[in-house]
Amino acid sequence: MKLLLFISHNGGISRRDAFGKVRNGDVTVNGVVEREPSRAIDPMADKVMLSGRAVNSKEYAYILLNKPAGYVTTCEAQFDQSGVLCLLPPDWRHLKPVGRLDKDTQGLLLLTNDGILANRLAHPSFDVNKIYHVRVVRRLEFREKERLEKGVVIEGTKTAPAQVENITFDGNFTEFDLTIHEGRKHQVRLMCHEVGHDVVRLTRIAQGPLKLGSLKPKAWRVLTGEEIALLAAVGRGVPVKYSSKYSPRKSFKNSTQQPFKNSTRQPFKHSTQQPFKRSPKKGQPGRKKT
Repeated sequence: MKLLLFISHNGGISRRDAFGKVRNGDVTVNGVVEREPSRAIDPMADKVMLSGRAVNSKEYAYILLNKPAGYVTTCEAQFDQSGVLCLLPPDWRHLKPVGRLDKDTQGLLLLTNDGILANRLAHPSFDVNKIYHVRVVRRLEFREKERLEKGVVIEGTKTAPAQVENITFDGNFTEFDLTIHEGRKHQVRLMCHEVGHDVVRLTRIAQGPLKLGSLKPKAWRVLTGEEIALLAAVGRGVPVKYSSKYSPRKSFKNSTQQPFKNSTRQPFKHSTQQPFKRSPKKGQPGRKKT
């Protein structure tokens, strides 16, 4: 295990702070100052000290929290009253949130010190669904629902296909469940804004196999053995590999497919047509006519 990850997971500090501590010489391994964050260590055999205190390996823990609005999930705020970690007992404050919920969003938030699993659950390539219960201003029209499901362009990039279900109307408001697997910043709010609706309340009610259920705001619970097994199964899944057919970086160099296969146009190397010639720069002689 890398020294940086070990300190971050078990020392109660962020990776950025752990990196700075190592570089500044505040970390020793077996009594020797270590300044290389990527050094491999054995958590069971090596003795790691951070600013004079021992850093011991902690067992993996998994907590499900119903995050209320008004709290932030950044690790930099873990000792601040506005951070979600202040909602947990001191013994659990070394855990890290899996993904992020913005300050005004509430609902399901998983916290763990299992860094590998956390990365797989949060990374969009593993296609882990997240379900949000959304309340927006105005009635959601059918064409707007279709746009959300097919994907809309936010910040210059089109969102992946989504699913809209359980639509209900309440006066001038609409509530529905939106399923996505990406985790872009403010994604749900930006998607709804793009189709003409402002979000007034946003709650994450599911992430992969985990469900928020009846857990009240600010309340938390330890995951069951069955839930941990389900998460591990998701984490071991094979990442989604997008077809190179749609990749702009596809090269024909190692492919049997020929470029311009269905076109009469031919690339210059197979054509008698000459490519555009640049005009000579000032002070440089032009090509001699033959």
